[in-house]
Amino acid sequence: VADGEAVGDGSVQASLEAVVLRQLGADCSKLNAAGREDMDVRMLGGGRPFILEVHNPRNLPPTEEECAAMERELEVWCGLEL
Repeated sequence: VADGEAVGDGSVQASLEAVVLRQLGADCSKLNAAGREDMDVRMLGGGRPFILEVHNPRNLPPTEEECAAMERELEVWCGLEL
């Protein structure tokens, strides 16, 4: 977001929220990522580490199967391999 306007096609946070907030019944989240997040920065290797803070989750804790299902849904949603 620059000057209150979305720049580029979507965001990592929006993609994660679309799956995780629904699954966990949460209100919102905050993405904490390492490194720069500018649209023009090259990404080498396996990606940047991040933490998605989930606020006020109602469906906890997710089982291993639920985590795997969220990962598969994100892979389909984003066209990525996680």
